[in-house]
Amino acid sequence: AKTGTATLITADIGPTYWGSEDLSIRTLGERNEDGLTPPLPAALTSPRTSKEAFEMIEPQTALVYTMVMVSAADSDMTDSEIGRIGEMVSQLPVFSGFDTEQLTDIARDCADLLSQEDGLDDALGQIRDALPERLRDTAYVLACDIATADEKASQEELRLLEMLRHSLNIERLTAAAIERAARARYATV
Repeated sequence: AKTGTATLITADIGPTYWGSEDLSIRTLGERNEDGLTPPLPAALTSPRTSKEAFEMIEPQTALVYTMVMVSAADSDMTDSEIGRIGEMVSQLPVFSGFDTEQLTDIARDCADLLSQEDGLDDALGQIRDALPERLRDTAYVLACDIATADEKASQEELRLLEMLRHSLNIERLTAAAIERAARARYATV
């Protein structure tokens, strides 16, 4: 498992709930001599065409999908959001045994799914189906942490959180407590 590097996880998500933006997949810290991130090989950025790749995902994959979706919701994946995804995957007990080398592939799979017609609904359904009841609050906690990691949550991120809350059947009072805790964790002086 890698530690100390955060992975920027984005892709060309096409027309979805939040619009379309050209994004890419890279590891933070891997920059060329000009300080810019070099372009990626086409194999990493080209969408997959097989829908079978999206039929059933593991619970840890569902949690990563949740974080990637919230981070990409406003088409602006900030360094703080990306760094937070990497930190959570590396440090939280729910990701114990998770191979961090898979993070980029899972993010690409999520982006591929989102780029399909009804991709957002399909992704929410896969997340719901993959998560046992006991991990649904965890998914919402992770989503809120990503939304507030850059000290602000956009309208698109807030709308996606609402959709996620409904999809996972998170009770309103539970959601309010999770949201308040996330704001408190990322408050600044």
